[in-house]
Amino acid sequence: MVSTALNCLKSLMGFLHRRIPETAQHMVCQPWIRFLLFSLLSCDQRLRSAALQLLTLLVCFSGSVSQWRTEVESVCEEIEKRGATSLTEDSTHTLTLMLTQCCAVSPPDDLRMRMESIQESLKHLPRSESSSRHMLRVGRVSVCLSDFTVSSQDL
Repeated sequence: MVSTALNCLKSLMGFLHRRIPETAQHMVCQPWIRFLLFSLLSCDQRLRSAALQLLTLLVCFSGSVSQWRTEVESVCEEIEKRGATSLTEDSTHTLTLMLTQCCAVSPPDDLRMRMESIQESLKHLPRSESSSRHMLRVGRVSVCLSDFTVSSQDL
């Protein structure tokens, strides 16, 4: 359900960004967004795919890491402390997308180096046969094909 809600929020943000970019920017700055992100990041003391998806969305639509630096650093800390092997396949994929998005918007050099180090460690994780069949990789960009399909479980 959280994934579906995030997809709806992503669609709404994309629509607003195309029609009225200022409104999309204003929406990203709302206190309830930060509260939602905090709640998702602190849930069960582990990184969930939903929290990483929301953080990716916020970085994308705000156009910078600076507003979300604390949250990005906490994600990096968590990965550095627990290791990438503690993540589920879905979270690993979402983390890769988040780090790629964050690196694309010119983060500070110290944070960029941390994120690139984590990205490098993710490359060395063993991939399951099922996950590699559903991934499209072009250069540094990875797209999960299941992000573009609807299954009966999602309904």
